[in-house]
Amino acid sequence: MSLRWVLLLGTLLLLPGTCEGAQAVLINDSAPRIAEIVFEGNTVTRESVMRHEMSIHEGMQFDADALARSRQEIQSLGLFRSVEARVESVGESQAAVRVVFKVHEKWFWQAYPRLSANSDGQNSIGLESKVNNLWGLNHTFKLVGRSRDSRRDDRGRDVSIRASYLAPYLLSSKDSLRLSAEHNVTPFELPAVYEETVDAVEAVVIHNYGLPNRPSQGWSTGYGLAGRRHRVSDHAAAMSFGNSYAVVFENDYRNVRDRIFSIDGRALGTRLEWADEHVFSDYSAASFVANWEQAQPIGQRLHQQWGYGISLGWADHSRDIRPAFALGSTDGLKGYERRSFEGNSFYLAHIDFMRPLRWDSLRWTVGLEAGNASQSARDLGQALHVSANIGLRWRPRRLINFEIELGLAMPLQGGGTRIYGGKMDQGLK
Repeated sequence: MSLRWVLLLGTLLLLPGTCEGAQAVLINDSAPRIAEIVFEGNTVTRESVMRHEMSIHEGMQFDADALARSRQEIQSLGLFRSVEARVESVGESQAAVRVVFKVHEKWFWQAYPRLSANSDGQNSIGLESKVNNLWGLNHTFKLVGRSRDSRRDDRGRDVSIRASYLAPYLLSSKDSLRLSAEHNVTPFELPAVYEETVDAVEAVVIHNYGLPNRPSQGWSTGYGLAGRRHRVSDHAAAMSFGNSYAVVFENDYRNVRDRIFSIDGRALGTRLEWADEHVFSDYSAASFVANWEQAQPIGQRLHQQWGYGISLGWADHSRDIRPAFALGSTDGLKGYERRSFEGNSFYLAHIDFMRPLRWDSLRWTVGLEAGNASQSARDLGQALHVSANIGLRWRPRRLINFEIELGLAMPLQGGGTRIYGGKMDQGLK
């Protein structure tokens, strides 16, 4: 096969939308070398962000498989609504080629209301603002303000503000930084009137080990510190827990691919947080949470897939007797009212089937959830609560990591149908 036909075949295989199924082009010593890599359409995104994900570079022999992988990894950044790749000859000798990536960027600033309500009178109103791809470096700043009425007899409407900043590969080509801060105020009305204020800050350094030809995937470990301050306005009415300083350890695994309207692959996450009253803290506390999520295509229809996963948690606090976890409504087990099941331990499993309707961005979904929460992990097996749901899930092309769902759910053990809706927290991201 002549060099001309190799280049032509490689170009046809790499037409927009076909890279995922590109087949190998045989490479030999006479194959052209990549003389130049060019990016088009990246008005905000810096070249270094995309080059970090690529398995090709200038000077190497042209390989259609490597180019297809690089195109997909750039798309898996989640910053673009489409990524195209093409190959051009350089000079008349055809001994070198130019690789061109053309991207179409998403909207990097999002601001939208966060509203939720149910038939039990519980409601929440707030605003979320998120800036993605800050400085063109894929940094993310997120700010969420919320006012919530949980319809609990002993308390009024609480107010919270949360801010977070994620800086991938800020410290090195493998090390990222995550910062967060939170402020919560809850007015209590029974048995006494007082305000509870909780402030929390956290800093975690994340080291990514990567996968072959996929530097942002694979295993990662995070190490950090978390500080928490608990105060009450009236010490005669309630006890202030004081301050705690915890060490944080995270161990995660990601092997996912962004298909614009869906994400497939698997992800595992674990987090351990520990504070000791003998080490700078006023009280002892510990918590552990783990989750596993997987989504895989099924059939020939694009973006038709199964999604399933499980999450679990355990917590212990030497002073706070209130439950650390709750299930019900959009917190898991959608067919039940919010906080139907509470405790210091929980587990939740789910399975969902999703298929696009007329548009790829809109999919109908049907699913099952099963789980329980209890004060002690030993009691988790005493009951199993199952909820079924059917709904519509919308994932707009231009927004980053944004997916909402609206539907109906009901408990299989009996009970009425409930409407649920909101931003998706389950599944791959």
